[in-house]
Amino acid sequence: MSTTFLEIGRRLRDIRTSTGLSQAEFAEHLGTSYRSYRAYETGQREITTAIVLKVEEIPGVSRGWLLSGENLELGDKELAIIRETLERGLSVLKGSTDDIDPIKWSQKLRLAIKLGLSQNRSLPTSDIAEIVGSSQGQQRTPPEDDY
Repeated sequence: MSTTFLEIGRRLRDIRTSTGLSQAEFAEHLGTSYRSYRAYETGQREITTAIVLKVEEIPGVSRGWLLSGENLELGDKELAIIRETLERGLSVLKGSTDDIDPIKWSQKLRLAIKLGLSQNRSLPTSDIAEIVGSSQGQQRTPPEDDY
């Protein structure tokens, strides 16, 4: 039995008890058997990705905290990047005449946020339009060849 599994199991128990559910009820909520859930909570079994993702749906729970015990908070710079990307993404949406599937659009906007965070800067509006697939992103002039 791994110490890591035990620590994750303790955090899983803390989450469950904060919901007021029994192990059996929480297992059902997560879509797993009581026996499997009990093994996760006692550290006898490695928690599956599907369970981690389901637990993450609980308000106030992050997978980072569940798996590492650390609260990974965003700093001012990261929050500014997210805010700018959302503002630019919304301006692209408002200016678009395309039929946009809100689920796909939000997934693509989330990708733009992740890219911005990985580059430590907010992406330009034209790049966001290109990522979300808006015709507004097509207004850019392609670069000339260097021949």
